Amino acid sequence: MVFGEMSVHEPELGAEFSRNQESQGILYRNGASLIGALNFFTENVGTFVFTTIEDTVASWRSFQEIRLEYDAERTEYEQAKQDPKPEDLTGLEDRYSQAQRRYLVAKEAVEAKLQMLDYNKINVMKRQLKLFNSAVCAFFAGNQESLEKILEESHLSPIDVDESRKMTNWLDQLHGDVAKRLAPAARPLGYS
Repeated sequence: MVFGEMSVHEPELGAEFSRNQESQGILYRNGASLIGALNFFTENVGTFVFTTIEDTVASWRSFQEIRLEYDAERTEYEQAKQDPKPEDLTGLEDRYSQAQRRYLVAKEAVEAKLQMLDYNKINVMKRQLKLFNSAVCAFFAGNQESLEKILEESHLSPIDVDESRKMTNWLDQLHGDVAKRLAPAARPLGYS
C-alpha cells in the first residue's frame, strides 16, 4: 500500500504511516460493505417505486377505462329496457354482461394490487429502512463484524475487496509527490 511504501522512505513517520495504512484499509473494507448494503437498499426501493407503484397506477388507469365502458354499457342497456322496442335488447344485454365481467375482473385485480402495495409500503419499506439504518450505524461505529452480519442476514454477499490494489487516485498522486520530494535532487555542477 502507499502508506507502507511511504513509511520505508520516512522512518521517523513509519509508525504513523502504518497506523494510517491500517485505518485506510479498514475504512476501505467497511466502505465496500456499506456500498453493498446501500446498493441493496436502493435496488429494493427502486423496485418498489418504479415497478410496484407504476404497475398499480397502470392497473388503476386501466380499471378506470373499463369502469367508464361498463357505465356506458349499463346506461345504454337500462335506457333500452325502458324503451318499448325490445328487439335490440339482446345485443345490448350481451355487451352489458361482457362489460360487467371485465369490470369485476379489473376491480378485483386493482383491489389485490392496492392491498399488496399497502403491504409492501409498510413491511418491505420497514425492513429496508431498518437494514439501511443498521448498516450506516455499523459503518460509522467502525463495526465490520456487525456490518457483515447485516449483509449476511439480508442474504447479501460482501463486496470483495482487493487490498493489493491502490485505494484511490489521490493516494497515488500523494505517493508520487512524496517520492519526488524524497528523491535526491540532481543539481548542476557549480550550483550552490
